[in-house]
Amino acid sequence: MKTIFASALVAATALTGAAYAATPAQLTEIQKYAPNADVTSVSDREAALAVSIIRSGDSENDKRQGVQNLLR
Repeated sequence: MKTIFASALVAATALTGAAYAATPAQLTEIQKYAPNADVTSVSDREAALAVSIIRSGDSENDKRQGVQNLLR
């Protein structure tokens, strides 16, 4: 679980302003991990953090939990 937050922190510090824009494919991927989330209202920063969590080396359960917690 610590890895999720560390990954999210690294992504947050690496991104500034509009340096990131989520693609439709990434939003679809995010939706798989947080099926009840409204991905149309996800900010670019939240999308970047979610993608970072999804691509981390954590377990699928930890990824799912991390993305869902982020998008609450």
